[in-house]
Amino acid sequence: MAFLSGRTSLTTVQTGDIADNAVTLAKMAHGTNSYNIEYSGSGVPQEAAAGGTDTQEFASSGTWTKPSSGSTCLVEAWGGGGSGGSSGGASNGGPGGGGGGYVQLLFDIDTLGGTETITVGAGGAASSGGGNGNVGGNTTVGSLLTAYGGGAGFANQGAGGGGGDDAAGNAGTGSTGGAGGGPNGGTAGSGGAGGDDTGRRIGGGGGGDNNKGAGGASYSGGGGGGGGHSSTTSITGAAGGASTYGGGGGGGGVYDAASTGGPGGASLIGGDGGTGGVNGAAGTNGSVPGGGGGGTETIASQAGGDGYCRITTL
Repeated sequence: MAFLSGRTSLTTVQTGDIADNAVTLAKMAHGTNSYNIEYSGSGVPQEAAAGGTDTQEFASSGTWTKPSSGSTCLVEAWGGGGSGGSSGGASNGGPGGGGGGYVQLLFDIDTLGGTETITVGAGGAASSGGGNGNVGGNTTVGSLLTAYGGGAGFANQGAGGGGGDDAAGNAGTGSTGGAGGGPNGGTAGSGGAGGDDTGRRIGGGGGGDNNKGAGGASYSGGGGGGGGHSSTTSITGAAGGASTYGGGGGGGGVYDAASTGGPGGASLIGGDGGTGGVNGAAGTNGSVPGGGGGGTETIASQAGGDGYCRITTL
């Protein structure tokens, strides 16, 4: 009995008999079932009350219905990813779209109505050849919260910014990337990569510029899209910005046929960004939830991943 403080036998366990950190939470067998043990306010062990969770998930718009039991609701939502831009064969690779932002809030169940309307933001639709991308839609849970969509890639190589906690990602403009949605979103790429979110870590990453600028990274906002590139030599396109919870940014497209499209930004919890296309070949769409679409050259760009919502009642 190694947890005892130097004693090999005993009939009564005292506080001093148990070494620090030697006892952990466990399940105690009781007949043929298992019971969780908790402690009352006076320190007396007792069987924990039976409990459970109710989880309702929404890949498309719908209605959440309040369960009959529970006290707290964890509401999670992702905005849709922006689509990439297409250069339309102008010897340029199109830029990636920004990833959708992620929001989570805890609510006392009594503050929610018997039902709540869930609107899931669609990913930005693919652009036509030579067209700008489209911003990702916002996901809303009644009037309780909004998860903002990622910015659109511009046809002339400026990538979209990632969605932030209180604003959508900005679209690229010309050769300059779009800034990440606020608060403290990453700066727009101009002469290089987009900036990472700053301060509170809930702004979106900035979109990269047309000099193969990589997208900025974020924690809960969406990653910025990777900028397009016009190089005639073999390169790897600009990477989309990564995110921990939000959608990753889409990778930038490239012009040279021997090159490799920019990789989409990876997300630990959200959807990954799509890969940029090469010359006249397609890239990939952003993944659900909230991944930004890849940019292309000549043909239609890639769509952003749709948003998502999950409400867990405890």
